[in-house]
Amino acid sequence: MSTTISSSSRFLSHIAYTVGTGKPIEALSEKEDLTTETIEQLRKNGLDQWREDERSIPEMCIASATETLRSASLPSTDVRTLVLASSNSDAMVSDDDETNLFASLHEAGFERARILGLTLQSCSASGEAL
Repeated sequence: MSTTISSSSRFLSHIAYTVGTGKPIEALSEKEDLTTETIEQLRKNGLDQWREDERSIPEMCIASATETLRSASLPSTDVRTLVLASSNSDAMVSDDDETNLFASLHEAGFERARILGLTLQSCSASGEAL
């Protein structure tokens, strides 16, 4: 069985994203209750930095989406469907976060796009979702 793709079908590759600012592993112990032994074990396993992003979830998502579209020379008004895949637990994302994300998408020009949501059990599944 073959599938015909119309000339108007598009897909994006080279999705843009950032992973926050690199900080020394020792700084993690200031945010989390880690022992010196834990920090040493992390270093021994090759981890010398961790990443932190001060932006909100909507800010991070919109930055990724708009940069991806910019690199593809595709205006947000031409996007008909968005698939949002999240691996965050419900405890990490509030209803306000979701509302702000949808408002941010609208402000970024995704005014008529259909939005499909997919919640994942772990971060490692995001590749499969995309």
